[in-house]
Amino acid sequence: MDSTRRERATLALAVWGVLVSQVLLYPASPTS
Repeated sequence: MDSTRRERATLALAVWGVLVSQVLLYPASPTS
């Protein structure tokens, strides 16, 4: 079970990393 939780944690971190990169590369406020 610990392995599953670890996998989910890693996946969550990966997703967050991608989201942050997208926001940094492409700001969510183009009108600004």
